[in-house]
Amino acid sequence: EEGVMSTRARVIMALSQGYPEEVRFDIGETLESAGWVPTGDNHDCWMCRAQKDEIDEIERKVRKIIEFAAFTVGVEGRLSFVMKVDSDEPRTCAVRIGSGGIKTKPIPEKSRGLDFATKNVPGGSTEKPNGKDFPGVTQLKTAF
Repeated sequence: EEGVMSTRARVIMALSQGYPEEVRFDIGETLESAGWVPTGDNHDCWMCRAQKDEIDEIERKVRKIIEFAAFTVGVEGRLSFVMKVDSDEPRTCAVRIGSGGIKTKPIPEKSRGLDFATKNVPGGSTEKPNGKDFPGVTQLKTAF
């Protein structure tokens, strides 16, 4: 049915407990400038209307807004929020700000087969060469 696709869904977004007031305020200002309407005066719940096929994009934007507000204020950790679309079940979503501790995976180094002095090579010398033994090292350092 054509008519069903064009009806705009009501999207409600609520922040969980644990957001510092400054972050909630920043998020609120950004959401309101993007067309969301506050549904309370605590800067923790907003509503907007959107097409059903825009929901994923809206969630992505909300995540970015939360990340930016938290980063700006210097908050780290896991911040969650809830999104509810029309009569669907509410979904809890989370944004991880900062290092994330052990959840952060190191990015594997792309090796071109060259081992630079700054890289730990198994079986190599554990001492750094000092300038007296290798006068060329100083020149090498200044060359880069």
